[in-house]
Amino acid sequence: MQSQALAFLLGVLVLHSLHHLPTLAWVVVCLAVPLFYRFMPLARWPAIALLGFSWALLHTHLVAGPWLPAGLSGQDMTLIGVVDSLPEALDRGVRFGFRVEGRADGMYDPDERLPRRVRVAWYGQSPDMVPGERWQLTLRLRRPTGFRNPGGFDYEGWLFRQGYGATAYVREPDSALRLGMDDRPIHRLHRLRADLVERMGQGLDGRPYAGILRALAVGDRSGIAPEQWTTLIDTGTNHLMAISGLHVGLMAGMGYGLMLWGWRRVPALALRLPAQRAAVIGALICAAGYAALAGFAVPTQRALAM
Repeated sequence: MQSQALAFLLGVLVLHSLHHLPTLAWVVVCLAVPLFYRFMPLARWPAIALLGFSWALLHTHLVAGPWLPAGLSGQDMTLIGVVDSLPEALDRGVRFGFRVEGRADGMYDPDERLPRRVRVAWYGQSPDMVPGERWQLTLRLRRPTGFRNPGGFDYEGWLFRQGYGATAYVREPDSALRLGMDDRPIHRLHRLRADLVERMGQGLDGRPYAGILRALAVGDRSGIAPEQWTTLIDTGTNHLMAISGLHVGLMAGMGYGLMLWGWRRVPALALRLPAQRAAVIGALICAAGYAALAGFAVPTQRALAM
């Protein structure tokens, strides 16, 4: 099993070592994998490596999406899209995730391969951005870039993991148009998170640890002060600001205890279903609800699955 995992990993590494992303048509090699096993027993490890290569390619195309083509970097483009993350306040503006739906002029060029998500900064006086709002924005697009200093933060890798195919800032703010609201469930969830962040900001206004409480409650770490981040990093506790196993486990434990306590006090329910089993359901509900408020980030998904 270990050697099979290494062969699979080798296929993933081969994809990430390429200078250009192959087309999605290469995924058809997955259909040939069973044939390798049946007719060519010695080709077992190459077949597993091809499977890893195909899986990574499929994930990159369907989950992360394409990156901005080099020819479009530095150009202005008017796009229509939806705010799909909690807005993050900056010193002189706001930053948010923008899910691209298409060009405002309706033109379609198959060679453009616009990124699926863009991390947008709106400098200066900006309107209140609400998750789920559809906007028409003129953006100056840039390919994701970042420093690769050993031991430093890999910003480019972070953008890739978050599904951002480009960064941008708003040009011609006066021409921006709000086009309505997208009411898909994921955007309703983000609006609920944004509302909780606003309420917590009002209730904890001026408190020194308001940003930390927001991070623990809804996974929004933008309010943590730089000096607090420095303290967290120096003490090795910065990982606690990511909603992960510890927090999800605590919520699951609270849900288990409350459900167990309440279920035992209703004899009719306890006769139909043992209190311990009902408590497990309560634990899962609390853990899933907390993960949803945290925005279903990758660490949260992993902790919830475990």
